Amino acid sequence: MFIWGRGVMTSKQKMFCDCYVANHSARESAILAGYEKKRADRTAKELLSKSEVKDYISQQLKLKQKEKIATEQEILEFLTAVVRNKDESTRDRLKAVTLLGRCGSAGDDAKSSVIIIDDVPIFGGEYAKQDTDYEQD
Repeated sequence: MFIWGRGVMTSKQKMFCDCYVANHSARESAILAGYEKKRADRTAKELLSKSEVKDYISQQLKLKQKEKIATEQEILEFLTAVVRNKDESTRDRLKAVTLLGRCGSAGDDAKSSVIIIDDVPIFGGEYAKQDTDYEQD
């Protein structure tokens, strides 16, 4: 038995919920969980009316949805990989640098800083000159 929310669920009910989250078919989920095939529709309807079953399904669907969305860390790792990949075009690498700069710090306590690379070829072997936002003495 599983304690969830306001009530207790049996292992069969939990199996129904897990199948329902996976395939969204109440009838099929009831059959896969081991309920009688000829009563599957009625059983599924009864199960879906129970608060503990609804709560569990809702929680599992939220977790499943959360897995589909990239985390900030994943995005930062991807952009960093693009920047470091010498096989990527200069244009794509510079775009990734720009996007990384917009992301700011990744939640750590270190101060964020942008390093301007002045040896990236732009056209035919020419090199970019370093731009600064401060006055030079």
